[in-house]
This record gives sequence, C-alpha cells and structure tokens, in this order.
Amino acid sequence: MLQLQLVAVLVGNSDKVGAVLFAHAASTPFFADLIVP
Repeated sequence: MLQLQLVAVLVGNSDKVGAVLFAHAASTPFFADLIVP
C-alpha cells in the first residue's frame, strides 16, 4: 500500500510526474493489479 501512497503524493505534487508514473504503472502488471480493481 506504500506504493499507492507515494503515487498519490507525487500525483498531487505534479501532474507530469503523475502521468509518467501512471504510464509506467499501466505497463507494469504488478502496479496494474493495484490500480485496476
């Protein structure tokens, strides 16, 4: 769950960083499982 908190903080601080993380997460099965219910 720590990963989700870090992503939330980064997204809150920078839309660009959030977009990059989301794109990376979308291509990573581990994070995809966390983001997609």
